Amino acid sequence: AIDQPVLWQSGLRQWLGIFPVVCFSYQGHISAVPLYYELTRKSMTRWVAVISLGLGSCIVLYNITGCLAYLTFLDRTQGDILKSFLAEDVAIPRIMVTFARVAVAVKVCVTSGVFTFCARSAILDELDRMLGKPMSSSDGVFLLVTFTWAALVALVAVLAPDIGKVVSVVGNISAFFMFHFPGMCILATVRTDKRTLSNVSRRLRLVAGWTLIFLGTFVFCAGLWSALDGL
Repeated sequence: AIDQPVLWQSGLRQWLGIFPVVCFSYQGHISAVPLYYELTRKSMTRWVAVISLGLGSCIVLYNITGCLAYLTFLDRTQGDILKSFLAEDVAIPRIMVTFARVAVAVKVCVTSGVFTFCARSAILDELDRMLGKPMSSSDGVFLLVTFTWAALVALVAVLAPDIGKVVSVVGNISAFFMFHFPGMCILATVRTDKRTLSNVSRRLRLVAGWTLIFLGTFVFCAGLWSALDGL
């Protein structure tokens, strides 16, 4: 056990373990488009302002919570911070921990619908493309995809009681998505805006796009190897 906070981690595995957690926590690509759709006065300025405010709030709150928990429990800090407060030597009433868990459950119930919507849309669009007909218009297929997705999510939650291990593996997929998606979008703008782009702008976008794609591939492969090796 340590009695002083460690401000710098040494070792490649420790650093590789950071990326999945960060990418899992801050991924906003999935809900960005539905968020734009819900704006009353749609504009890029309002969209960026809402996303920046939301992301900034998450950064502040996540880091305050993580730092205070680490300073309190040091190396006894668990991936699920609320479990750390259940120790016998923690002078916090259990009712407060229970209240926090209820708040987390309510938050998940409210926000999971956005991710289900995006996942279902992606699956239905892919079915339409593969089968060559609009399967998404069928109520039966719509309900089947929805309930299957919800059942698989619930199954993973039941079979994987340690959320830290889930995040260490799934977070690498988030990293892959977070780097690849912007990289592919940048490369797509090179093709769509080729008539208006100068040679310098075109080269810069190509470099930026491929850099993000290669970086995402490295983070995904290295982080996934580290996570699976540490299970």
